Amino acid sequence: MIKLTDIDHWPSTEELGMDESQRTAFISALTMEFVLIQGPPGTGKSYIGLQNARTLLLNKDKWKMQLGCNHYGGSNEKHQCILIVCYTNHALDQFVEGIIKFIPEKELTDVIPAVITIIEEAAEVPETHIVTAINPTCEHLILIGDHKQLKPKPAVRELATRFSLSISLFERMINNKIPYTCLQRQLE
Repeated sequence: MIKLTDIDHWPSTEELGMDESQRTAFISALTMEFVLIQGPPGTGKSYIGLQNARTLLLNKDKWKMQLGCNHYGGSNEKHQCILIVCYTNHALDQFVEGIIKFIPEKELTDVIPAVITIIEEAAEVPETHIVTAINPTCEHLILIGDHKQLKPKPAVRELATRFSLSISLFERMINNKIPYTCLQRQLE
């Protein structure tokens, strides 16, 4: 298990089974409030997202203490919730199948405000969907995707052109020079 509070002793690329770009993305997602992970097909974007979720869930006693939230009714309760957002059911099924191996199924469906939001295939998700998925308790946002692959498909072309709806929040952040990690090597 990776101890989130002991950054100086985090596992090497070999110990993690990742290449350097994957390890950089993995660590960035665990240490920064807003993260973009970009990569072509097969470079391990979903794998990194799953490993981040796994590591966060295995260390939830650590981030529970640090990510307390004051939600809706003004309560200062500490929450241990991660919201996973995927544009397609297929992507969500794959993520849930991976995550269910290390977390009880009941915890997957608890309805409590999420302080961490992971958005898989974020380059395909319309910006409005991402904005509405983020609730007031969100303190950590991880967007994973490839803006060079698929883009959002707005239903009304006129509105899409007029309001730039075919550009995802993911692509907009990259275009605005928000730092991101680009995965380099395809998984075998």
